[in-house]
Amino acid sequence: IGEVLTYTLTVTVPEAVSHNVTLVDTLDPGLAFVAFDSIVVSDPGAVTTSIPGGFPAVLAGRVVGNPDVSPETAGSRVTFDFGTITNTDVNSSVAETITVTYRAVVLNTVGNVRGQRRNNSAVWTASGVQTPASAPDVTVVEPTLTVDKQIAPSGADAGDTVTVTLVVSHAGASDADAFDVALSDALPAGLVFAGNLQHTAGLAPASLSETSGTIAASWPTFPLGATSTITFDATVATSATPGQ
Repeated sequence: IGEVLTYTLTVTVPEAVSHNVTLVDTLDPGLAFVAFDSIVVSDPGAVTTSIPGGFPAVLAGRVVGNPDVSPETAGSRVTFDFGTITNTDVNSSVAETITVTYRAVVLNTVGNVRGQRRNNSAVWTASGVQTPASAPDVTVVEPTLTVDKQIAPSGADAGDTVTVTLVVSHAGASDADAFDVALSDALPAGLVFAGNLQHTAGLAPASLSETSGTIAASWPTFPLGATSTITFDATVATSATPGQ
């Protein structure tokens, strides 16, 4: 989720005039185009387009749409209009090509869950003849984080100080790095924050603080397999009752 895919499509241009040339690429739901990098012609002296401004204008003039008018398919179809393409080369031993490169992002949608496969479907049309193509599937991966909370000693009297340990880690099913991770842990009734808040092991948080009995920490990136341990002291409130 949030990762960017790069698609590169290369078309062999016949030694002739091709009319009404278009490229339409439709992404599976859950993917959306984010950048259109380049159109590269292998032999610009031989391969030309009727579009004013040439191939840079074709790239700039692409049209991005939402084929199903839904959040899952927003920005998932692009159309390039190449007009009439002329290839004047007569050396059939050397193929002239057009290479189009663009990027798409994996969206954070309900349907994009771990293990789902996503793909694209490109169609090059020239003089009424359609040529389909698609890239290999990509598999959606997702992080799943867990927090283990321990209090030592497990039994204490009113007024005693205990140490609270929080260990953040990836769950067994997690199969990707996590990004923009935020931890919020509120002390239960009967415990009062007593200071000594610190990171003691593993991945250090970018921020670590306490406000009104709630511990907050954040990590810009939490790599797969990483752990982070945070400890702090708490005092058992005088209002605490036995067994609480």
